[in-house]
Amino acid sequence: MTIEAFEHNLARNLYKIWNRLSSGCYMPPPVKRVEIPKSDGKTRPLGIPTVSDRVAQMAVKMILEPQWDPLFSDSSFGYRPGKSAHDAVAQAKANCWEIRMGD
Repeated sequence: MTIEAFEHNLARNLYKIWNRLSSGCYMPPPVKRVEIPKSDGKTRPLGIPTVSDRVAQMAVKMILEPQWDPLFSDSSFGYRPGKSAHDAVAQAKANCWEIRMGD
């Protein structure tokens, strides 16, 4: 289903997701498999979730993230709002010590 088709029946589609999530019987549909070409001529598989599954994931994220994110370590950078790989590298550099011996 395309985003446009999902939006066409938005209320119905959102209700179906809400009903399944709230009743505990949500089962994500299979992902669409796409082959992504690599520079060496080979391909790597990529799974693309359906529109409804992406909506469900975002709804769960919007509920859980504000509750759980404050409990994580300040040194945890993966998949965190406002934190990036660049922040992780900067933190690692700040935590490094240089010891010189025998100068």
